[in-house]
Formats: sequence, structure tokens, C-alpha cells
Amino acid sequence: MKPWPWLVVNSVVLMTLAGACSSSEKKSTGWSNVGGTEVAPNRAFGGKLAVSNGVPYAAFQDYSVDGKLSVMKLAGAKWVDVGVPGFTPDVVDSFVVYVDNGTPFVAFTMYDSTGSNEILNVMKFDGVNWTSVGNANFAIVGYGPFNLLVSAGVPYVAFSDLSNGLHVQTVSAGAWVELSGALVSNYGKYPTLGMHKGAIALAYSDSSGADGDVLTLVTYTGAAWTLLATSALTINTSYGADATLVDSSGSLYFIFENYTYGPVVLKLVGGALQSVGTLGSISNGDEVEYISGVVYNGVPYVAFDDEARDSDPNPRAATVKYFNGTSWTLYGDYPNTCDIEDTYLAVDAVSGGLYLTYSDCQGGMTVQVR
Repeated sequence: MKPWPWLVVNSVVLMTLAGACSSSEKKSTGWSNVGGTEVAPNRAFGGKLAVSNGVPYAAFQDYSVDGKLSVMKLAGAKWVDVGVPGFTPDVVDSFVVYVDNGTPFVAFTMYDSTGSNEILNVMKFDGVNWTSVGNANFAIVGYGPFNLLVSAGVPYVAFSDLSNGLHVQTVSAGAWVELSGALVSNYGKYPTLGMHKGAIALAYSDSSGADGDVLTLVTYTGAAWTLLATSALTINTSYGADATLVDSSGSLYFIFENYTYGPVVLKLVGGALQSVGTLGSISNGDEVEYISGVVYNGVPYVAFDDEARDSDPNPRAATVKYFNGTSWTLYGDYPNTCDIEDTYLAVDAVSGGLYLTYSDCQGGMTVQVR
């Protein structure tokens, strides 16, 4: 669990690159404020983003309501609450936000009454209130992250249970059920959901065979899970890594962390997963945290908190890079010069504008917009 904000003093900052750029115009004059200077002053911790129909949404642990979850969106030039702040039943431990055509969804875990198990819930905003999707407290989540995808209003969640059985569930008749009627894997972890050619896609680490952890990419055909590709590269989730599986310009990309190479971007080519750029060239050996990424018009972008800052000519903590067709290079400018945390990247699918959120070192646990 992350330290509480009164133990670590940070501010969560939201920024976007000034002006939408086409895929051929990758250099920018810098990062600019979005929606003023503050979002949820003295409230936010560990923010994440989603953008839908040109509107950014910020979800965060809200310590003005004891660490429960709150969501805000940009309305004109101001950030406004989406429903009541702190709408979750209890303090959240982990969460994911997804906005489907203007309807926000969140998946989150809370500890049960024993304090030993993390129970999973999904809620959505119906325009007035946050309501449970399906049955509440429907699963106990084991080690590792969980993931949420919403397609045409239908939610899907992926998670590992206490025995490392890998589930992908959706709602049927008001209850959460296995999408395929069975586990995806008897020993799977680190799941990430996406869409590929109109079907649900899933990337995860599979340890059910004799070869140890195998990065596995599958798709759901409507009756069963079908293998797309595997890779010997392992999925790792050190502090704050957020994997991404996304279809862009007809190709499927997977962005994740590997302990050896740092941030990794793989592209499905035929029946194989191939590295976008030279493995390890995104972070160039630096120690990084809070890895996340997006792909727009076939161009991948990766954001991270650069802890080592020893291989860039003008190193800064918050870093966003993109693949220019030949190599990974800095996108725009360094967003912040101080030691930050909680980097998280989102993209406006219409304009291509990139949004970056992170916790900076200004104090007060304030969410700012740049």
C-alpha cells in the first residue's frame, strides 16, 4: 500500500502538451496548464487519468474523506466533482479508472473486515450517483494488479485470485461471471485488457507450464481464448507500473515494465511480439518508477519517474518519450524539474493530446493542472 499523504508530502499535477500534434509533428514547445492551476487542492493522492470525448477525468485517493475514491472532470476551465467526493464504501487500496463514451467506471479494492483480503468492486457514474456494477465485493484479489476495460457499455475485469488463478469476468444478469465460463489460466498474473480487431485481448504472465513465467497474449473469440503470441520477456510490476494493451492503426501494442530492460513496448507482427526500438533504450539503464504508456496513430509514448537521471543530457524526474520511427526520444520538454512520483499518461483519442499526471514536490498534496 502507498504511504498516506500526511507521511509523504506531494502534489498531484496534471499537464498536457500545448496544442494537438499530428503523428508527423512530434516536437512541442513544452507542457502547458490544463484547467487552471489546481485540481482538488489538499485532497488528492495517487492520481490516474482517462480521457473521453475530449474531456479528461482525474481519479484519486481523497484524504479529505479518509482515503476513499473521488473523480473529477474538466468542465470548461474548471475541475468539478463527478458525483460526491469519496463515493466508495471505504478507503481504497488500488484502483483503475475507465471512461466509456462519457460514462466513468472505476474498479477498486478495499480490505475486508479482517484486514487481510482485498475485495474487488466496480462502480459507474449514472449521471447523478455512483452505483455498483453487478454484485458488490464479488472477488478477492490475489497478488498483483487488476485491470478494467469497458467496451460499448459492457465492463470487463481481469484479476488473479489467491491461488493465482487468472479470471476475466463480465456482468450477466446482474452478477459477475467468467467471460469464457472458466479460468483463463490456472496460474496467471499481471493481466492487462485491451481491444484488438473488435475482440477482447489479454496480456498476462503465465506460469502454468514448465518454462516459468511466459508473457502470453490471447484474444477472446466469443467461445474461448485463442493464443496470439508469447514472449520470453517477463512482465514485472515494481512500484507504480501500469501496463497498457492497445490497438492503434490496426496493430496491437503492449507497454509494460521488465526488470532487465525497464520500460518495454512490444508490437504484434504476424504471430510474434517484436520490440519497438532496441530493448532497454527507452530508459537507457536509468532506475525508473511509475511506468505507463499510450499509443496514438501508431506512435507509442511512455511516461515514467526517472529516479537515476544519469543518462539523459538534461535529466529531470518526469519524463515522456516517444518512438520517432528509428529511436526513442524525449517528447516536448521535461515536465518538471523536481523529484516526482505517480506518473500516469493518457491520450485524447480525438485530438491526440497527451495528458500526464504526477505527484510533485511542492507540498500540500494538491492536484495541479499544467
